[in-house]
Amino acid sequence: MTDHCDAVLRLWGRQLYERQSEPLAWAQAVLRATGRPPTALAARLNDETDWVRSRAAQALGEIGGDQALAVLWQTMTQRRNPKAGHLASAIAAFGPPVVEDLIALTSDPDPDLRALACRALGSTADDRALPVLERLAAHDLARTTLGGLVAPTAKQGLRTAHRIRARTAPPARAWRSSRRLVLLARTPVEPGSPDSACRRQRSKRGLVHRPLSAHRVSR
Repeated sequence: MTDHCDAVLRLWGRQLYERQSEPLAWAQAVLRATGRPPTALAARLNDETDWVRSRAAQALGEIGGDQALAVLWQTMTQRRNPKAGHLASAIAAFGPPVVEDLIALTSDPDPDLRALACRALGSTADDRALPVLERLAAHDLARTTLGGLVAPTAKQGLRTAHRIRARTAPPARAWRSSRRLVLLARTPVEPGSPDSACRRQRSKRGLVHRPLSAHRVSR
C-alpha cells in the first residue's frame, strides 16, 4: 500500500511538472489516507520553472494540514527568496493558526523574510496583522535583495487586507436602515398627529413594514 501511494505521488508530481492534468482531489485523498508528507509536491517547490513552483505551493495550500504547512514554511524560510510570493500566499491560506508565526517573522533580521511575512499577513486579513503592517509600513526602510524597501511591501499588505475585509464585511448600513424601519412600524402613533400623516406617506412609498396583522382580512 505504501509503495503504491508513493508511486501515485510521484506520478502526480510528474504530471504537474509536465503541465498536464492536475488531479488535486486524487492527491488529497491519498494524502489523507496515508498521512505521509507530500514529498512529490515538496520537490516541485524547488523546480526550475516558476509556473511549477507556484502551482505546487497553491496545491499544498489547498490540501492543508500540518505537514503541508511545514513544507511550505521550511521552503520559504530556508530559501529566503523575495520573489517567492507564491509561498507567502499558500501559507496565508492556512488562516488564523499561522498569523502569530508570521508576526514573529516580521522581526527577523532578514528583510527578504520580513517582506514575505508582510505579503502573507496581508492575505490573511487578520485583525492582529493590521497594527504590525502599519508599523512596518511607517518604519521599515531596509532593502531586500531585489533593491526594494520592506515598507512598500507592508503598505501593499495593508491594502490587500483592507480589500479582503471590505469584501467580506456584512452590509451593516443596510441592516441598520432596515432595523429603523421595523422599529418605526411598531411604534404606536396617535391618529391625526403629524407623525401619523408622515407614516401614511411612508407607507404609500413602501418604506414602512406593516405587521402581519395589518394584512389579515377579517371574514
